[in-house]
Amino acid sequence: KQYAADIAAATETINTLETWMNSGRGTYEKIPAAKAALENLKLQADLDQQKLQLLTIKSPIDGKVATQNLREKLIERPVTKGEVLLTLALPRDPLAAQHLDLSSGTTRREVRSNTEGIIKEVLVKYGDHVKPGDVLLQIQDPKLDEKMSWLKHEIESLKDWIQKYGPPK
Repeated sequence: KQYAADIAAATETINTLETWMNSGRGTYEKIPAAKAALENLKLQADLDQQKLQLLTIKSPIDGKVATQNLREKLIERPVTKGEVLLTLALPRDPLAAQHLDLSSGTTRREVRSNTEGIIKEVLVKYGDHVKPGDVLLQIQDPKLDEKMSWLKHEIESLKDWIQKYGPPK
């Protein structure tokens, strides 16, 4: 959630700075370098947004959580890309998903990590009925934490540059 807020704030600031630079105000010889820095920041924010989507593990199907003790097994644990995190049981009849007997011989589907990181939130438990798109787990990526700090620092530097060479009017 914090990543999303940070990326949204960064994107808003980047858009404000871009509008100002494109307005033609300020010290003209400095604007090309600032525009290049701004384009780099926009690219980084887009990449961070894509990475953020990988950190949210969602249910691919309508079914029930068939892995016991998820919280104890996963919370604060490092995971790698492609690692099995939990299993979902699929009903033979989609209308029977809420009444699925997990002890019977049901078809199962593994849910894997999209990226590496540390499991920070487990939002489901054994037996929970889930639908496609329901959030199951949240992963934290220390590398993304560092990138977000860098992005914030670079945006602050660009804001300082604007203050020095002519703020938007």
